[in-house]
Amino acid sequence: MIFKKNKIEEWVKKLRSEGKKLVVTNGCFDLLHSGHTSYLEEASELGDILLIGCNSDQSVRELKGSTRPINTQEDRAAVLLALRSVDAVYIYNEKDACDFLESTKPDIYVKGGDYSDNWENKCPVAAKERAIVEKHGGTVKLLSFLEGKSTTALIKKITGQLTTKREKYENIWETALGVKSKTSGYEGKRSICFSAHHGGVGGEDEVIDSEEKFGLWMGGPFSKNREEVRELFSKKAKTILDVACGAGPEYFGLQESRPDLKYTGLDITPRLVSYCQSKGINAVLGTANDMLFDDSSFDIVHSRHSLEHMKDFRDALSEFIRVAGKNVFVSFFIKPREGSKKITNVRPDQDLEFYNNQYDKLEIEDFLNSITKARAYQWIDIHEGILLKIEINNDKELKKKIKLVHLLTSPNDEREKKSIESLSSLSEFGVDYVQHINKPYTKLPPKDSCRYPDRVGMKAGYYIRTPGAYGCYRAHKRAVLEEFNSDIDFLLVCECDCVMSVKPKEFYNELLKICNTLEREEDIVYVNLGEDGNEWTRVVNEVIDDSLSIVNKTINSEGVFYQKSSIDTVKEKFLNEKWDAFDLWQQEVFINHRKAYSKTPITTQLEGQSLVYPTNNGFTTHL
Repeated sequence: MIFKKNKIEEWVKKLRSEGKKLVVTNGCFDLLHSGHTSYLEEASELGDILLIGCNSDQSVRELKGSTRPINTQEDRAAVLLALRSVDAVYIYNEKDACDFLESTKPDIYVKGGDYSDNWENKCPVAAKERAIVEKHGGTVKLLSFLEGKSTTALIKKITGQLTTKREKYENIWETALGVKSKTSGYEGKRSICFSAHHGGVGGEDEVIDSEEKFGLWMGGPFSKNREEVRELFSKKAKTILDVACGAGPEYFGLQESRPDLKYTGLDITPRLVSYCQSKGINAVLGTANDMLFDDSSFDIVHSRHSLEHMKDFRDALSEFIRVAGKNVFVSFFIKPREGSKKITNVRPDQDLEFYNNQYDKLEIEDFLNSITKARAYQWIDIHEGILLKIEINNDKELKKKIKLVHLLTSPNDEREKKSIESLSSLSEFGVDYVQHINKPYTKLPPKDSCRYPDRVGMKAGYYIRTPGAYGCYRAHKRAVLEEFNSDIDFLLVCECDCVMSVKPKEFYNELLKICNTLEREEDIVYVNLGEDGNEWTRVVNEVIDDSLSIVNKTINSEGVFYQKSSIDTVKEKFLNEKWDAFDLWQQEVFINHRKAYSKTPITTQLEGQSLVYPTNNGFTTHL
């Protein structure tokens, strides 16, 4: 509702009788923007009713000049009332809010925008307004506006009178080059290479021998592909190393989109580095192949079309990964090919060689798979190129203590040899690999300690608990009771027919992702790492993230992963619950606990006998 003076006091009295807490604020609100809306949302949360004191057209002209307001008082009030945060609007003619406050006697008077900082000094009538509010038992609350949001700036931008931050940083970069740089210009043209003085040769023997051509090639801070990559930077990152080509543009671009990132630039060009340093930009002269930074010094390492201009990508890429703590972003304008040999174009007329390499994508991926610190990677198409994004295993993740207990009966058996060959390879990633050789159980299993004593027997049959089933249960129990202690963070128990269904590096990286999830979800008792194929056994109750799903039941047990927080729970079950075929046992004794499946199955069973699925009308096992 919109009030004039003769109605507002009556309305306020009604609110008082209802015990409502009244919050008021005031202003012109000529062109509504996000600074207004966020501020009003915050103000509305301070009480039950938010009333806006809106300057009339007459008072706006007195405050802002003859060209204001843009919108009439009726239009401004109507737009304000359309906001869910606003309950009522009061239009007043005075230049200050004193009469408005005297009429409304608010519980809370909110000031924001330019007045949020040092209101008392900026507003000539601030003391008088505060006195009126406090006289009636109210308080003054100062809220901040979104930085850079104002009606005046908006009007200037519309009328072409304002130089935006983007234009400002483009101008700085153009000044650095001494040319008028075009943002899109020569961006992304194929086969460009540069020397330390940024002369070079193009795909059609085009020589980039002037600052103007260099400026067009380098692009401005807001080139489309630069912005696409910046959008992928983690919001939690605090530091970034920008490795070639050109420290200047990326710094200026980040000043608008991510001014919170502490920037360091590395470049081989003395002039650019010197210029950046003269402007207070942290830039270092050096080469990507041998960087003088400590391991994991930067949250983000970013490099733009530099690798294709080196003799080989390996030294530089390994350095990027070494000094990165969270992510590496490498963009290629010469897109790597799939399944073909590297194509190289070398500039012959230089003392040093400068390359235009088109690498093989699989060659790069094989290299990444060999580096433990590279947890995962993906290729992302960007404007006029492709981006390689690499996720980093930080030092804490690399130091997780994981023990793998491999349950065996006959290590010389061909199937068990394959299982050993597969799982023991995890040792190279720091996993403590231990073998438990278990003698097969051949006697009639104990009935009195079985959950289903009437289903215990020597001969295999439908759901009959055979000696093999009891032996398998005992092997799992031994592994947990003997190996699961406070010295390790995670315990993986694998049966003798278990193998990895993915490459060792991929398996280990997926295991680390699961570790990270479990450390947040401490009440998850265990995770099954394989895919059993029986949908009825694994109805998904909850999807946690891209690594785990909580399920109501689990069946497969060739790879079971426990976390430290579940030690006491799991051991208590083994010590106090009656035995069963292990798959069914874990499903039933943990029926009221959270348990999970790996969304990406990373273990599988070798073909042959299995405890879970009936073979020859019964359950059999090697144990």
